[in-house]
Parts: sequence; structure tokens; C-alpha cells
Amino acid sequence: MILLSIQYKVQKTVIIRNIVGEKLKNKGLEFWKQKNYAEAAKTWFEATQYLIEDHVLFANCSGAYAMVKDYKQSLVMAQRAIHLDPNYAKAYSRAATALYYLGLYEDALVSFDKAVTLDPDNVFLKKSMKKCQKAAQELKTKSVLPNNFGEIFTDPELIDKIEKDPKINSILQDKEFLGILDEIKQNKNSLQKYIHDSRIRKVIASKMNLNQQKLSEQFEKINSFGEPPFVDPFLTKLDQQNKEKKQQQQQQQEQKQQNQENEKENEKEIEKEKEKEEEKKKKVLTNEDFAIKYKKQGNTFFIKKKFNEALGKYEKALEFSPKNVLLNNNKAAVLIEIGEYEQAIEICEMCLELAKLQKISNVDHSKVLLRLANAYRREGDLKNACIYYSQALEKNRIKKTENILNETQTKLNNEIKELEDKKSKSNPKEAEILFGNAQTHLKKSEFEKAIECYTKCLDLNFEKESQLKYYTERATVYFKINELHKSLNDWNYILLKLDHQNTTAYFQKSRILLKQKRAKAALAVLKKIEQLDPNNSKIGRLMKLANKIIQQQKERSRLKQERERERLKEQRERKNQSPKKYKNVEIQQIMEDPEFQIILQEIKNDPQKREMYFKNPQLVEKIGKLVSSGVISLK
Repeated sequence: MILLSIQYKVQKTVIIRNIVGEKLKNKGLEFWKQKNYAEAAKTWFEATQYLIEDHVLFANCSGAYAMVKDYKQSLVMAQRAIHLDPNYAKAYSRAATALYYLGLYEDALVSFDKAVTLDPDNVFLKKSMKKCQKAAQELKTKSVLPNNFGEIFTDPELIDKIEKDPKINSILQDKEFLGILDEIKQNKNSLQKYIHDSRIRKVIASKMNLNQQKLSEQFEKINSFGEPPFVDPFLTKLDQQNKEKKQQQQQQQEQKQQNQENEKENEKEIEKEKEKEEEKKKKVLTNEDFAIKYKKQGNTFFIKKKFNEALGKYEKALEFSPKNVLLNNNKAAVLIEIGEYEQAIEICEMCLELAKLQKISNVDHSKVLLRLANAYRREGDLKNACIYYSQALEKNRIKKTENILNETQTKLNNEIKELEDKKSKSNPKEAEILFGNAQTHLKKSEFEKAIECYTKCLDLNFEKESQLKYYTERATVYFKINELHKSLNDWNYILLKLDHQNTTAYFQKSRILLKQKRAKAALAVLKKIEQLDPNNSKIGRLMKLANKIIQQQKERSRLKQERERERLKEQRERKNQSPKKYKNVEIQQIMEDPEFQIILQEIKNDPQKREMYFKNPQLVEKIGKLVSSGVISLK
């Protein structure tokens, strides 16, 4: 309230000052119109005490003082107007006029030049400037000082005369004065330079037998040319303040620069220390060490069957050691588990190439071949699986591998026999009839019956083109009824056994993978289509969608990690805090359980989880005990 009262009083004072100032300003204008310049000057000067930032008022006041021939005061007002607005032409015009009538033509020319620059169309200003230029030229051609003044100082006996004069002989002890005398003797015109020196004036007064009053009159006659222009004390004080401010700012700037330099030096020292520490760490931990660290973490997740987390750790390890054969082999193992057989096969083939260059041991070479064989076996390509199991046994003979090879070989032989039996019972005509029935069922939206017909067709006609047609139709129907896994198996069979360059199969496979949120695998399939058919216009939209899903998954993973870090941090903080002691031992045990604390927080903040937890009788019992003992409240 006190602050508001002060603000109100200040505003009220400003308003009153403005009103009084405007009244005086208008009154001065009336005097000006009546050609009463003395009263106008007086009234406007009084108005400037109220309107201290009105540059026009100061310029008008300067004009009024000039009309009553008070040129010094006119110059003061003009200088204040220039200070308030350095771009106001009339202020420079007023200053130039005052300087002209004070006889300071050179200074007047400077002000006239500035005024003409700001107001180039003003004819009166240009005429006044020419008049001033003419006066300045005439002044240069005339001797400023009377000749008899110069003759005083060219007198060879001047020093003796001064020495004999008891009034002024003391000045001969001044070495500076003796230097000035020598300079004037050599050049009479230099007398003008020292005409205001009190010692020179004493010599002139003594030799011309003039007292101080008459000497002043003599100087009045010569109009004191060469004297510096009259300066407004207000502006002089302001300039002094500005100089002091600049000095303070300069000192502050220097101090700031010094502080910045000190900070930079400190930062350099800190950086050097950090670099030394990092170098020490680098010496301690190499890229291979980091790779091993992340590999171990990936192995832990793999054992726990957390395959996505394991894949992330293996990829992180590969950033430090991208050509590590065993790391890539581990990544292939994860890809096999999540069904990305094609990617796993590509990585294993790359590992085999690296193995040739790096000359790894037979045991490690065998591991890569086993992984490749497993990928082919899981994909359904038993023939290639048997080939690579055999190669693995050549590198490292293990009984387990022999057993797997025998099982795979037996399974392959059985498949071949089954296929031969089916071919012997093939009936293409009946297959076509069943295909027609399947199409009819499809039109009636009888999808299960259509699938049954397509499956029978596959056992009756083994021509490659027919098989391709039946598998395509069945995969399409599986997709319609959202049997994505079965649909994907059919498309994979087409690509593996019937047509490995079928872009339609690749395209449908990518759609299924996107629907399953397996964006990385989908993107790899789409890139395969791009290689086979660069002009395919359908894949652009799916590629954008795949990239978008990948980004979303990364963001979710990041948020999940942040939440996990926060949870662990809170858990640590709770552990560090001294637990509250309860009289009841059972209550104490419940409250010290960190998982129960998390559940309590979720019950408070999430209504859906509250309903879920209240379905658990054990939790309800614990919460009931806490409520009855007054430890918590559910209101």
C-alpha cells in the first residue's frame, strides 16, 4: 500500500509539472507574437524548469535570447536542445547564430554545416552560412592583435626591463614563461596563442602603462578572438558525469575481461585434468573391454529370454567392435529366436567372410556354421541346414551336432518321402474343382472352408505355378482373418521354395511384420523389394510407416529406461532414509516392503490400478490392517 501511494504521488507531481510547463510555454508564445522578446525569453526559460525534456522549447528559448542579444545564454539553450535531440536542425541553427554573434566564426560554421546537413532545403540557413564563411575569411586576413602588442615582445632589452620592474620581475623565475617569450620572439603570430596567459598580460600592462581595468577594455575591443566558446555548466557537468561513467564502465569491462580470462584459464586446467582422467580411463578400458561388458549383459538377457533387451546390448557391443565374429554370431542367435531368419542368415554369412580374413579357431568357426544351420532349420530349409551341420562337424566334431544332423537328415528324408507319396496321389483336375469351391466359399465369407479347400489343393497338385497360386490365396485369407503367423509362414514358404524373387510375397510379408510391430524386420524386407524393383511405388508409404514405428519404439524404450532409473533412485532414497518405527511388528514389516510402497503410490494416483489391486485378497488384508491401525487413510 505504501509503494502504491508513493507511485501515485510521483505520477501526480509529474502531471502537475507538465500542466504548469505547458501554460508557461503558451504564455511565452504569446509574448513572442507580440514581439516582446525579453518576456518571451524569461517565460520560456521558466517553462524549461518544468518541461526539462522538450528540445523544441529550449530551441525557442535560445531564439528569444538571441533577439535580446544575450548570445551566451542563447548558446546555452541551443546546446541543451542539441543534447536532448542531436538530429534537430533548428537547435544547431540557434547555436550557430549565437556563436556567430559571439565572434566565434569557426565554431559557428561547424554548427551551420550540421544544420544544413539535417535541413538541406532551408535557404535561410545556407545564406547565413555563407555570411559566416565570409566573416571567418575576413578575420583570417586581419591581424587579431594590435601591432604594438607584438613589438613589446620583440624588444631585445625586454628581459632587463622586466627584471627592473619590481611588480613583475618574479615571473622570470618561471622557466615555462621564458620558453613562451622565446617562442613569441621567433614568431609574432604565436602571441595570439598565449594572449590569455596572466603572465603575458602582466607584461603587456606594465609596458603599455595600463591598469587592469584599461587592459580589460583593450581586450574587449579586440573581442577576445581565439577564446573558447561559452559552455553551459549543466552540460559540462553532464559530460563530466558521462566521462566518469565511461571510466567506470571501462574499469568494469576490464575487470570482466580479467575474470573471463581467469575463468578460461581455470576451464583449461579443468579440461586438462579431465583429459588426463579420460586418458587414464582409456588406458584402463579399451573398446574391446566395453564390447565384452555389453556382451555379458546381452548374454544375461538372452538366458532370461528377454530377446529384445539382449539384441540392444549386442548392438551396443558391436558399436565398439563391429567386426567381432562371436558378437555378430550372438546377435544372429537372438534374431533366430525372434523369427528374423533372413537377417540371421545374412549376419552368419558375413561372419563366415570375416572368419576367412581373421583366421579364427576351428571351434569358433564351427559355432558360426552351427548358427547358420539352425537358422535354415528354423526357417524350414532342411537341405541347407544339413549342409552347414556337416561343415560344422568338419571344423569341430561334437556328438550333439551329429545328433542334430541325423535328426534333420531323417526329417528331410521323411519330407521327401511324403512329398513323393503325395505326388503319386496327385489329381490336378480335382484340385481345380476344390480351388473353384474355395473361391465360392470366399465370396460367401466362409473363410475356414476356403482355407480347407486350399490346403487340399496343395496335396493334389504339385506343379510349381499351381502351388504358388494356392499358397498365395491361402496366405491372403489367413491375413483377412488375422491369422498373421500362419499367413507369414505361407509367404515365407513361397519365397523359400517356390519363388525367392516374388515381390508380392515380400510386400505382403512386410505388411504382416508392420502389423506385428516388427518394424526393423519390415524395413529390411522393403529394402529387398527396392533392390528387386526400384520403380515400385507402393513401398514408399510403408517405409515411412516403418521408420515412424522404429522412432516410436526408441522413444518408448527411452521413457521406460528413464522411469526405471527414477524408480531405482526412489528405491535407493527410501533405503537410505531411516525407516519410521511402528509399535506393531507386522505393520513395521509391511511398511518396510519397497514393492508395497510402490503399490500404495499407484493406488493413490491411478484409479484403474486401484481397482485391480483391490481384487487381490492379500493386498486388501494388508491395506485393511494399515487403515485400522491409523497408518494410512483411503479418504
